[in-house]
Amino acid sequence: DNSSRFGKYTELMFNEQGHVLGARISEYLLEKSRVVGQQEGEQNFHILYYLFATPNPDKYFLESPDSYAYLSNIDGVDVDIESMFEEVMRALRDVGFSDLERDEVLSVLAAIVHIGNIKFQTSSRLDPVRIDRDSDNEVMAVSKLLQIEEQQLRNALCYSVMYMKDETVKRQYHMAQAIDSRDAMAKTLYGRLFGWIVSNINKLLAPQSKAAFKGPAARRPADTTKHGIIGILDIFGFEHFAENRFEQWCINLANEQ
Repeated sequence: DNSSRFGKYTELMFNEQGHVLGARISEYLLEKSRVVGQQEGEQNFHILYYLFATPNPDKYFLESPDSYAYLSNIDGVDVDIESMFEEVMRALRDVGFSDLERDEVLSVLAAIVHIGNIKFQTSSRLDPVRIDRDSDNEVMAVSKLLQIEEQQLRNALCYSVMYMKDETVKRQYHMAQAIDSRDAMAKTLYGRLFGWIVSNINKLLAPQSKAAFKGPAARRPADTTKHGIIGILDIFGFEHFAENRFEQWCINLANEQ
């Protein structure tokens, strides 16, 4: 189970009578590197497998999980992805995510798995790259899922742009840089999506004043400066792999301290 691949700090807020008023979650060291590569025999984040249980796979341009590079390390996961998909969707609904927001979550997740299948062409290792024509469908899928222009996506994958005082410098990637750029895009999307979900959950958990019970228009955060707070740090444990990635190194250091 890789559900705890991040550290979190939770603050529970109490009133003078000891009743819980609300909570706030801060997340740290999300293991984004797992999105684009896993240790031998390990799985990617389970939600990327549950995605394929959506009742509308064509909407997200999805085929079978084993056809995607980011998910091909193992042959799926040993859980019922249909029931887990429903559980995740139900949980999102219960904490206040609208149908549109849940669809946006699935669109970003689908874009991530498609990004991993984008390949590049070059005449030699250090020459400028271009996107392989066999990846045109993947580029189209990602651009539609993220609602961006296809040419903008191609430029982001193949070029770096530096803005200086009086000029703009555009430099084309070589093969290693393009692959790093592609994987960085996938990791950033996953990290931003994760943070957005946590932020929305915090809105639900935020302590409210008594006026909040008079209706949505009166909803406002309560003053927590006069109340007690208990902080709970939950950070996953020390692990020693043949190759420890940066996030795991930070976790190991924190545990040793």
